[in-house]
Amino acid sequence: MRLLKANLKWFLLGIFIALNIFIIAESFMGGDASGAQSGRFADIAAQAVNFFKPGTIVPENIGEFNGFLRKFVGHYSLFALDGLVGFFTFKLLLSEKKWYLPLIANLSVGFGMAALTEIIQFLIPDRAGLITDVFIDFAGYLTSLLIAYLILLFIHIHKNRKIKNRANIE
Repeated sequence: MRLLKANLKWFLLGIFIALNIFIIAESFMGGDASGAQSGRFADIAAQAVNFFKPGTIVPENIGEFNGFLRKFVGHYSLFALDGLVGFFTFKLLLSEKKWYLPLIANLSVGFGMAALTEIIQFLIPDRAGLITDVFIDFAGYLTSLLIAYLILLFIHIHKNRKIKNRANIE
């Protein structure tokens, strides 16, 4: 079990680093390429939505739909995934340390990545680094951290109740 845990933490660290490299690389994409990529994704998503409910996404609202997808998928969801991978990575890497060190590491990396990607976009032609996007990114990261820590809390409470119940029975 110990060998599995040791290898798992390094595997997760590799995934976490690769995901953050991907996020940073996407930030360096030029405005035209980024817009074209968002447009292709929005077209596919619109086709999927219209398959289930025809006429929902039409030319008059495709721009708003594209903007929503860019913010939700490109910012919030990607950073939520990053936060989830970061949670498990830092939880395993810092499991021998104080309980709050994985949280501090996660919050630092989450906010640092959110700020860094928007600074990069600010410097790239035809891109806009927005403070609101930093908050959207960090909100995605925080959401996954909050859910993961709440799950751990509930597991901890459940284990303590079982131990108390066993002690009361004996």
